[in-house]
Amino acid sequence: MNQNGEFDLHEKIASLEREKHFLLRKVEKLEATGSNLRVEPEAKKRERDLLEKLVIKYRKWRREKDLLYMVKDELVKRDREELLTIISELEIQENERLLDLNENVARIHFQCLRSDFLILRLSLNLVTNAAREAEVSIIASPPTTSFAL
Repeated sequence: MNQNGEFDLHEKIASLEREKHFLLRKVEKLEATGSNLRVEPEAKKRERDLLEKLVIKYRKWRREKDLLYMVKDELVKRDREELLTIISELEIQENERLLDLNENVARIHFQCLRSDFLILRLSLNLVTNAAREAEVSIIASPPTTSFAL
């Protein structure tokens, strides 16, 4: 039995096949005893009915199986598409984070270059001022010429 308390198709088919074999053996026993005048047509009819039921059950089972595979394939396809969408969204988010990171790195690099430029400008100013002071001190001080003779 399945979850709903119904017989599974495989169990029903197996049950019908067992019943068919049981009836065939019963017919064989009756034929062996010689009292098969009335039993044979009934057994043949019962066998045809059972065979017809078996074919109907098999076709129904086959349709349900095919439907189940179609639904499964559709679910797999939908799940795959959903996963691809999620992956695309994650890749977009990652690219945005990388762009933000690159902008931050560029900003920091620019600030470092600006700091280096300011340091160089200050150094140049210091050197220029020192040179001016040296020039002024040379001009302001009397020349000292001491030549020893």
